[in-house]
Amino acid sequence: MKIPVYRRADIPHIFETQILNSLIRWFAVFGLIALVPSVVAAYVQGLWWVIVVDAGVYALLLVLVFTSWFSHQTRSWFVIAGTALVGTVVLLYTGNEGTGFMWLMAAVVFSASFRSSRVAYRLVTALAILTVAYAVAVATGLVASNLSGPIVTVIGANVLVVVTATTHVVTQLVSRLRTLTGHQSKLLGQLSDELQENMEIQRSLRQTLEDKRAGLHELDHRVRNNIQVVLSLMNLAECDGSPEALQALRLRIEALATVQQLIEPTGNADDIEVPVLVLRTAQKVRAAFPQHRVQFSWCEGQEPPEAFLGADRAVHLAIACTELFSQSITQAEPGHELSFEASVAANEDHLRITVGTNSGGIPDTGNDLLLAALDQCGGQIELHQTGSRHTLWSIRLWNT
Repeated sequence: MKIPVYRRADIPHIFETQILNSLIRWFAVFGLIALVPSVVAAYVQGLWWVIVVDAGVYALLLVLVFTSWFSHQTRSWFVIAGTALVGTVVLLYTGNEGTGFMWLMAAVVFSASFRSSRVAYRLVTALAILTVAYAVAVATGLVASNLSGPIVTVIGANVLVVVTATTHVVTQLVSRLRTLTGHQSKLLGQLSDELQENMEIQRSLRQTLEDKRAGLHELDHRVRNNIQVVLSLMNLAECDGSPEALQALRLRIEALATVQQLIEPTGNADDIEVPVLVLRTAQKVRAAFPQHRVQFSWCEGQEPPEAFLGADRAVHLAIACTELFSQSITQAEPGHELSFEASVAANEDHLRITVGTNSGGIPDTGNDLLLAALDQCGGQIELHQTGSRHTLWSIRLWNT
């Protein structure tokens, strides 16, 4: 669900647009009350400009009602200009007998409502100039009227005062309304942001919960597998209670612990780094035989490439490496200094782990535990002996 984000000017603009559209529709309906008798009377009196202006302004209203061609700003200018034009024409052709000042007052009020106060007061200034010009025209006889110039001046002055006061009130009210709606829009925007933030937090918590559930499921799966592997190791081990048998069993179980230590803190068990696993396994086996001097290094002193296995296969690889390392050490001559050189190579279809040792002993590659571990991790072993003391064994893991 997407929460809409409001700008501060949105709500006042929406209110103004709704009011303006309502005003235009109102004029389109009730304007006929003034339009029809006005056109008839103007036709009788021969006031053709009144007919043209009234009909033109009303046609423009119909266009604004039934179309959406114009923006809010353009529509407001049309209403203000049309009202002022009607007021000017009516004032010039009907004088004090018409309602020109009323239409001009309406134009000023509309400008204060839908435009800025600057526009409203400019229109008031234009109305004052028009009133003075009309009074001068009446006084000099340019416009026929049964009133004298001073009387027209008094009427115009009073109209200007009323228009100015009305404009001031409307401007203040509109300003207050815009301020209040601006605050409302700001609060609504803040509320929208907070709701959006809360929804993001909720989604994050839901995702975290799903991850935790998946992690617990994976942990349960891993524990069951490890328990099964431990039981299998105990069944395969010929444990007669001797220290050697107990040590072999402990090393095999520590191979499981090594894999568990390499699982990321996030619980990702899909990327166990193979070179690190081989190194850790060799270190665990070396620590179990302190009476032997054992060195482990990578071939030619180079760091192996990155290679990864899932935890299920890594457990059985660790057991297989434990068997091979421990057998190489136990079969070595007493007092002989042992060295292991390992390498890891990643190919397109398989991963190869190669270990060379100078122990002179050949690991038993046919024992049940080693074969079972290699089968479980999808690998096979190759064993070579070069010379009387050098043994080379490699494990090939096929990509699955």
